[in-house]
Amino acid sequence: MSTTSRLLVFLWVCFFVLYFFDPTGKKNELPVERQLEVHEHEAMVLANMTFALNKTSMSPTFTQWLDTHVYALPPSPASQPVFYSNVTGRFQGRWKSVTLAENISVLLGQQPHSPASPSPSPSSTPPQAQLPTKAVESATSVASMLGGMNLAKDGSFRLRLLANATSSPNISYMEGRLDLEDGSSSFESLVHGLHFISEGMLFLQSSPDETDLYLYDLPKMMLEQDKFDSAVKTLWQANQDYIERLRIQLQENGKSSQEVEPSTSKVKCKFWIYMQLHPLKATREQLRSLERELLLKEGQSTIFPPKQFANMSLVSPNCQALLYTGRIQGRKLDLFLNKSRNMGACLALVTLVELFLTAKQMQRAISQSALTKISYITIALSCMLDMYMCMVLLISAIMKPALFLPYATAAFLKFSLFSVFGIRQLFNVIMARRRSTFNSETILRFRLYAGLLIGLGVFYRFASRSPTMIVLGTFVLHSFWIPQIISNIQRNTRRVFDRSYIIGMSVTRLLVPLYVLACPVSILDLNDPPRTGTAIALTVYVALQAIVLMLQETLGPRRFVPPQWIPPSYDYHPVLLSPDEESMAAQGETAETAEVLYPPPQHSVSGGSHLNSEAASGAGAGDASGSTRVAGSAVTSATPGPSQTARQRLAGRGSLISASRPSNNECAICFMPVRPARPPTPHTAVSASPSVSIPGQPSRTAGRQAPGLSSASSALASSADLLLATDRLNYMVTPCHHIFHTECLERWMEIKLECPVCRAELPPA
Repeated sequence: MSTTSRLLVFLWVCFFVLYFFDPTGKKNELPVERQLEVHEHEAMVLANMTFALNKTSMSPTFTQWLDTHVYALPPSPASQPVFYSNVTGRFQGRWKSVTLAENISVLLGQQPHSPASPSPSPSSTPPQAQLPTKAVESATSVASMLGGMNLAKDGSFRLRLLANATSSPNISYMEGRLDLEDGSSSFESLVHGLHFISEGMLFLQSSPDETDLYLYDLPKMMLEQDKFDSAVKTLWQANQDYIERLRIQLQENGKSSQEVEPSTSKVKCKFWIYMQLHPLKATREQLRSLERELLLKEGQSTIFPPKQFANMSLVSPNCQALLYTGRIQGRKLDLFLNKSRNMGACLALVTLVELFLTAKQMQRAISQSALTKISYITIALSCMLDMYMCMVLLISAIMKPALFLPYATAAFLKFSLFSVFGIRQLFNVIMARRRSTFNSETILRFRLYAGLLIGLGVFYRFASRSPTMIVLGTFVLHSFWIPQIISNIQRNTRRVFDRSYIIGMSVTRLLVPLYVLACPVSILDLNDPPRTGTAIALTVYVALQAIVLMLQETLGPRRFVPPQWIPPSYDYHPVLLSPDEESMAAQGETAETAEVLYPPPQHSVSGGSHLNSEAASGAGAGDASGSTRVAGSAVTSATPGPSQTARQRLAGRGSLISASRPSNNECAICFMPVRPARPPTPHTAVSASPSVSIPGQPSRTAGRQAPGLSSASSALASSADLLLATDRLNYMVTPCHHIFHTECLERWMEIKLECPVCRAELPPA
């Protein structure tokens, strides 16, 4: 079996384990006949309900507490309070537990009952045989109902609501979901209820099981008879309309069923939710014009949408809990959609900037020499980041049809960025480094997409349940400059990326995580407060990477690395000895003079495989144009001055490498002679040294004295260093023992890293 086939089998096994055994996607089917029977029973109960017989006899303590904490409204600027008529959107905030003198069951005027006890009202209990998915409530303890949830301490919540029009213009039927968290555990429950528009009051009920929500339970929450009667009438009419739709569906499709999502949560708490909206600072006409513009998008000038606040209380009869949220802020769905569209447009614009920077960088790094300097891990991390962002945008576009156009556009641009540009750039870099072992772009794409799918599966199963794992993954994906910094140190390369590319990509990669982490009113449904500290840490982390990468361009890639940690690199500027000098070096005379003129370095630098190099003294950079005077005599350089690249390459090496001179001193690129640099011989050094006379002693030359006896010898060594280093920069010797002009070989290596003579692979310069 090939490697690709084994990888495909492994992916199928991963998907089978991760998704097939996931219980969250399984749903039960409830036949339409059963649904019809249940709703007909609800219609019968609603038709027989009266305020005197079916109202909830709440304790005065509880009603007084609701009036004080929930229904106490701030002063309204208008004569009559004005509220939003459509509260479709989201409310989120913190809740705290409240303890009153009386038991919750006493506050609500009811006592827990067991299955053996008679039902309070025969007409208010649906036939259990017709609800196969409904678990009959048993006489369990409150602890078992809580299922590990701690409602005695503070926590957070998120309430999402969807308004539906009814036969009454003043009442909307609400549906939604409620998420409660106590810091260590959480659970989700379904919500339905009524919204009285003119009063800004919402009466909601929640249950983890969809089959535990009944329409005839909602009027029992009303504290006044007029609201009770209006609720019964509205719910009965809405139920009749739904019954008619079920009958039509049964006639057209025969026996059919509807999927019902079962509850998998261990928490079985049911809540009665009392909510009071705060009046808005606007007139009724201004608010009506605003809501019409948000709905129809006619382009009319309206007021700025006022913020929506509310008070809310949650009481659980079976879990014996009373929760209070205080003043919470909501967000209308219309405003959320407008903000999301703007966000999608901004993401598309940011992606266009990334496309421009990537295309400019690819055009700059088109040669093989430039591609070998790039770390393929850096490009791979950038591709993975773009792929995950593309998946998020695509899922958002599918889940929200109203946002499909802006988010699908941004997803397409992200897909083009990593699929067309990113993967192509990654393939070119790998091909430049592994020319003989990797030659298929299809395999590269397959591996990247496989990594993407495996990463999504791991995130879905593990990381999505832990915010710490998400933050850690964010830091890992935003470490894309670190592999390039390490590669520069290892290969002693610089000027890999353009500065505009480094700064631009660092900023654009940070925009989305900073928005998610630090924006207090982002478009995401996050219960957690803004993580400002994490956002600052991520910004500093990426900024440090970019700063270090740019400093490597200016100060050298190994500037901040201790010498003992620097890996050896090939030196293209060795000192070449003539045949006479080689014979003299064999006799030990040249080495003795070199030891006097050039003190030994602190560490050695490895030479090429064809150069028998040995460490000697350090060489500094100098100007080779014009004349250089050594011990009173002028020596004129006939070769062109060294390039800035050669000066930077020699700086910091700290060694003088001597080797056998190549047999041919002609540059194979320009066919002009190359003048190699040679260290001064003993006779040359002695003859060029000034004479020093000491009374009573014969005359001695400064070149034969110890380095500390005369300043003339130090001046001689310094001048010789300058001349030798300048000459070394004018030529380059390859590991295959071919010599070229520095300028010629540098231009050649920008195109390809091969020797122009023998086509041997060259190390980066």
